[in-house]
Parts: sequence; C-alpha cells; structure tokens
Amino acid sequence: MPWSRTATVVPSCCSSRRRSTATRRRAASWVAAGPSAPLLTQQDAFERLEAAAEQHVFFIDDATGRGAVAYHRYDGHWGLITTV
Repeated sequence: MPWSRTATVVPSCCSSRRRSTATRRRAASWVAAGPSAPLLTQQDAFERLEAAAEQHVFFIDDATGRGAVAYHRYDGHWGLITTV
C-alpha cells in the first residue's frame, strides 16, 4: 500500500524557547492511499490470520467500529491490539 508523509521540519537555528507559531514543531501525519480496512469480527480476523498465514491483520472491529490489529505472538498464540 503506498503511503505519503507530510511533515514540517524546524531548522536547528530555531531552537530558542520563544518560537513563533510558524516555526513550532508539528507531528508528521500519514495518509494511506490504498483500500480501506475490512470490517470484521475478532473471530473473522483470527480466521483470516490463519488462512492467509500472515503475521498481522489490521481491521475495523464490527463490535466497536474502531481499528484493531490481530497478530501472531512469538509463542504461537494470537494477540489483539485495540484502541481505548
């Protein structure tokens, strides 16, 4: 999936405590330019993980509507990362 990154870089000469708003650091933002994440239940995500032999699967959780990641743990079990 192609990604594009936009960021504002602050030159080292602007390291004083009083900076104008134009020179303050800004966090980089990432924009995905590909298909959206699939809407899956947690069980469907784990099944997809097994069927495709992938390391991880990013999906939208059907129960919460938020992004989540299902992944294979180093010990052979599954893990799930969700948002709070």
